[in-house]
Parts: sequence; C-alpha cells; structure tokens
Amino acid sequence: MRLLSCTIEHFGALSESNYAFREGLNVFLQDNGKGKTTLCAFLKAMLYGLPSVRADSFNARSHYYPFAGGKYGGSLTLEKEGKIYRIERFFDKKSEKKDECKVYCNDRLIESQNIGQELFGLNEESFERTVLFTSEDTEGRTDEEIVLKLNRVVQNTDGEALEKAKFLLSKAKKVYRADRGNNDEISHTKEALARYDALLSEAEQTKASLQEAQARYRELEKNIPVLEDADSDLQKRKVACERYTYYKAAADECAKVQEEKSKLYYRYPKGLPTEEELKQIALIERETIFYQGKQEELEFSHEEEWRKLDERYGRNEPTEEVLNTVREQRDELMVLERKLSAYADGHYEEKPTKFSRIPYLLLCIAVIVALAVGVALWQFSYFDYAKYTFIGGIVLLALDGFFYLLRAIRWVSENQNKRRESREDVIHQAKKIRSSLVEFFAEYGLQGDVKNLPDVMTGDLVTFHALSAEKADKERRKRDFALLQQKNDDKLFFIRQKYNLNDESYETLSALKAKDDALSESLQTLGERMEKYRMEPVSYSEEEETTLKELLKNSRKEFIELKTQIEQMEHVAEKVERYRSQRALAAEHLADIERRERLLLKTMELLSRAGDNLRSRYVSPVKMTFRAYAERLKKISDTQLSLDENFAVSFEKNGEKHTEEYLSSGEKAIAFLCMRLSLLDGMYEGETPFLLFDDAFALLDQGALKKVETLLKDLGKDRQILYFTCHPSRSFV
Repeated sequence: MRLLSCTIEHFGALSESNYAFREGLNVFLQDNGKGKTTLCAFLKAMLYGLPSVRADSFNARSHYYPFAGGKYGGSLTLEKEGKIYRIERFFDKKSEKKDECKVYCNDRLIESQNIGQELFGLNEESFERTVLFTSEDTEGRTDEEIVLKLNRVVQNTDGEALEKAKFLLSKAKKVYRADRGNNDEISHTKEALARYDALLSEAEQTKASLQEAQARYRELEKNIPVLEDADSDLQKRKVACERYTYYKAAADECAKVQEEKSKLYYRYPKGLPTEEELKQIALIERETIFYQGKQEELEFSHEEEWRKLDERYGRNEPTEEVLNTVREQRDELMVLERKLSAYADGHYEEKPTKFSRIPYLLLCIAVIVALAVGVALWQFSYFDYAKYTFIGGIVLLALDGFFYLLRAIRWVSENQNKRRESREDVIHQAKKIRSSLVEFFAEYGLQGDVKNLPDVMTGDLVTFHALSAEKADKERRKRDFALLQQKNDDKLFFIRQKYNLNDESYETLSALKAKDDALSESLQTLGERMEKYRMEPVSYSEEEETTLKELLKNSRKEFIELKTQIEQMEHVAEKVERYRSQRALAAEHLADIERRERLLLKTMELLSRAGDNLRSRYVSPVKMTFRAYAERLKKISDTQLSLDENFAVSFEKNGEKHTEEYLSSGEKAIAFLCMRLSLLDGMYEGETPFLLFDDAFALLDQGALKKVETLLKDLGKDRQILYFTCHPSRSFV
C-alpha cells in the first residue's frame, strides 16, 4: 500500500499545493512553520475526516481552517493491491455532517462510509498509534482495534475454572481500582500525582513562560520602531485607497452586469423579439386561449350514444317506405291477435251459410190446405175422402218435418267446419307476420314486443339523425377553430425560429427584454464611473489600521509589563527540579499499580477469549518481531528492551526490571518505534501500509539517529516511508 500523490486546495498554511510520492523513503526537509505537520494532518484527514467543532473546544478542524478563504480540503491518490483509490474531501468550517467526500476506485465512484477504516482495518486512534510517528509519541499502549486487526481466533476454555479465575482476578483488581467510589490505591495515588502535576505544571509553565517572556521582551524592543514606521506608511496608503475604492466598486459591479449580459447573450444569441413582435406574441397567446376554449366547448358529449346508433343504422338505414310496410304488418298482426282473442272468448262468429226455409214453408202450407180440404170433406160427410186427406196431410207434415230436421243438422255441421278452418288461417297468418317482423328487427339488433318495436325504431332514427347533425356541425366548427389556431401557431413558430426561442411566454420574453435594456443602460453608467476614478490598486483596510494601532499600543504596554513579570517568574522557576523529583516517585508508583491493574484486566479478557490460545497465535510473533527490531538497534543504547504479553515495553538494569517510564526520551522513541513496526508486521500479512514520520527522532543523538536512518532505508525497500524533519542533521539525505 503506498501513496501516489495529493492536491491541497487550502488546508492550514498550505494552499494550492501538489505533492507526488515515490516508492521507498521520501524525505521532506523544511523549516519550522512550512507545513510538514500540516501535510501529515492533511493525509490523515483525507482518510478519516475531521471532528466537528464544539462550543467548548478548539480542535483540528478549527486549527487548519483557511482563514484566507478558498475551498477547505483537497484530494489524495493511493494504491492498494493493484487498485488506484482517489479520495476527494472538502470540509465545512464547523460541522462534519456538511463535509463533501467522494471515493473513486480505478476512476469509478464507490460508496464508502469510512475509507480509512476500510483500507487499513483500523480506526483513527489506532492509525495514529501505528502508522503515524511524531516527536510527541511517548505512549506505547495498544487498543482493541489493533488487537482485532491481528485477526486471531478465540477458543472456549473450561467454564468452571474460567469463572473461578475471573472471580479471583476481579477481587484482586478492586484493590487497585474500586467499582464504586475512589477508596482504592489508584485513586489515592492519582490524587497525589495530580497535586504534584499541578505544582510541576505551574512551575514548568512559569519556566517555559520565562524563556518566552525574555524572547518576547527582546522581540518587542526591535518591533516597536518597525510598527511606528508601518503606521506612518499606512496613513499615506489610506488616502490613496479611498479613491481606488470607488473605482473597484464600479469595476466589480460592471463585471457582474457584464456577466449577466453574457449569460443572456449565450441563452439568446439571435437577440430578443422587438416590441411589435412581442405584442404579436401576446395577441397570439390570447387568441390561442380563446380558440382552445371554443374547441373544448364544441366537444361532442353524446359520442357513445351516437356510436351505438351508427353501428345499428349507419350502414343499412330503413327507408320510410319500409317503415310504413312494417307499421302495416304490425297493424295487421294486431287485428289478427284481436280475432284470436275473440275466438278464445267465444265472442266471434263467422257468417253462416244461407239456410232456405221456403220449400219447407210451401210444403207446410200445402199440408195446411190439405187438412182444410179434409175438414171441409169431413163437414160434407165425405168421410173416406176426408180420412185420406187427413192421412195424406199428416204424412206430408211428417215428411216435411223430417227433411227440415235433416237439413238443419247438415247446416249446423257445415258452419262448425267453416268456423274451425277460419281460426287456423288466422293463427297461421299471425305467425307468419310475427316471424317476418322479428326477423326484420333482428337485423337492427332490436328485441322485445314487435308491436312496440316500430315506434322504438322510429324514435332511434329521429335521435340518430339529430345527433348526426349535431356531431357534424360541431366537427365543422372545431375544424374552423383548429384552422385559425394553426395559422396562429405558424406565426408564432416563425417568430421563435427567427430568434431561436423555445416555449417562452410573452411575460417571460417581456421581462427578459426589460432586463436586457436595463443591463445595457447600467453598463454605460458604470463605464463612465470607472473612467472617472480609474487608478492602480493600493493595499489598505480599516481593519489593518485598527489592528496596527492596537498592536502598537499593546506592544508598548506589554513591553512595560514584561519587565516586571520576568523578575517574578525567575523566582518561581527555581522550584521545577524539586517538584519533578517528587512527581517521578508518584508516577513510578502509579505506573506500577496501573500496570498490575492492566495485567489483571488483560488476563480477565484473555481468559474470556481463551487467552492461552490467543497469546500463542499473535503475541509471540509480535514479541519476536519486536526483539528482532530491538536487536537491529541495540547498539544505539546498552538497554535491553523487551515486550510483554500486554504489549508493554520494559527493560532490565542492574538485575531489576523497570517500566518504560524510566527510559530516556531517546530510548522511548527507539522502543516505541520497534513496538509499532512489530505490530504493523503482525497486523498485515500481505501488503504493508506506508509509514509517516513527523520529526519523530528529534531527541536522538547523532549515533542513534544514524542507526535509525539505516533501519528506515532498509524498511524503505519494501514499503513506502514519508519522513519529515526541520533540521539537515536529521534529513537522512
């Protein structure tokens, strides 16, 4: 894993800077205040971001904020496992929620919540304890993130024995640190150490302040005359700057107006319509609204009803002659049905055939005459003739009655047959007419009582003709309005094509026209004002004047006060060594009991994680690697360094084992360098990360520094190292 390059827009003292990093050892030799620590902070900020500014704190986000202005941040390009990552991150002044961060992998934008955690497998604190080395790094402890990064497997142990051991360890731990309250050895020792810290801090601060005060006193002796000359020069520039202010304001305003004018030109390179054309556009828009409204009013609202009638009658509309024929058939059917109804009720009789009674009446008269002759013969005593006359008359009367009866029976039979034949003819004719009507109406999709269907069809035809006429009229009128609308559209299209317009309305175009005229007038006015006040710029500001006067006033006051303070601080600074000795004894005791507590806590943790297995898998390799690095650097110091299971550095001297607090500053730097290198080797089996050294060896003498240089150059053969220093003696070049 190696860094390729970075671009800094604005970050602390660095602005518009570009850096390219090569493989192996990269040495940056710069004076103090040139941005070495700022570059290290920028690289870490690109990976892990910056914390938000809190009301009661001053953190890195506030420290590196570019007060000169510009975008706060930049970009970082690095390589890991053959993939090129580019991180672009820009910071808000206060809140990390408003930061902008983009991550690209092989030029493809990817989603990333914490790119530093994802690339290194470490949080920000662990990154600072392993990858980043500074001159202030005197703490060798690890944390949970580093242990987890070693990727070791935890196995279960015997539950009963483990719980018993944890109980005993917990009981022993309470002696050093109570679960509640502060009645324990660590709390008491810390209280004592805090008292010594306060006294020592006050004394050391006074001693450090004494040196600063003396340096400041000498600095003020030189600066006060310079400030007085600067104040005189500033008054001269103030007069010249007032005139330039008027010119600059007009020039800035002119640039803004010109920019607005350019935007309008780029949007409408062919210009804007004339006043006459704008009036024409307004008239067309009003007419368009009118024509559209008319077309909406002329929408045919009976389309569904007309469509059904058109499907029924449009292709085969019956003529009036056909309708009359259908009505006649309907009327004839109704007559036949009434006859059938009368037949059923017995109220209808066919006219009977003629039954002549005259022959029988004549015969009856002849019988009456014969009987009258018989009566006359009987009166005249012609009894024989009278008898035969009576007999003949009775025989004739009997024959007349017999034949009359036969004729009457035959007449009744003939009339009954005739009535039956007439009813069957009516039924047959009614069926034929009904069938014809049903078939006729079925062609038009009409069903129901055929006696009512002629009226239904007539009503449908009347409605169909009325709707067809209404539809045709509305469509004709819509076509007329559509034609008028098309003419307006053609006019509007010609105007828009002429000026390359889109769909801008009259109101929009009028506003743009008014804006263009106003911009042109403003340009002319501002140009005249610029010519009136034109001159070269002069650097001056009221803040500068106020700051300078305040600085001069304060410098004079401070110069007087410093002389008195220096005398007082010299007396307090003499007590530093006594407080330091007392604090060292308390710190040694606290370190010893805290080490014991850490050992207990670590033992409890390792018991929970099957500590024997965990230790055998990753503590031993780290210790071995630590010893290897310490062996390479052993000639720097006669001190024999070692690393225990809790990653604590210790050493032996005169047969007694001591903690890291008793090491000198140079020995601590060597010890913690070895420990961090061994941890990195244990955490990364494949590609190792780059290393950052920010003047980490300022406390080493030249002999020790030479050994460290050899080690770093050897390490640079298979990993990338960025080394920052401010002194040529530590430059490794």
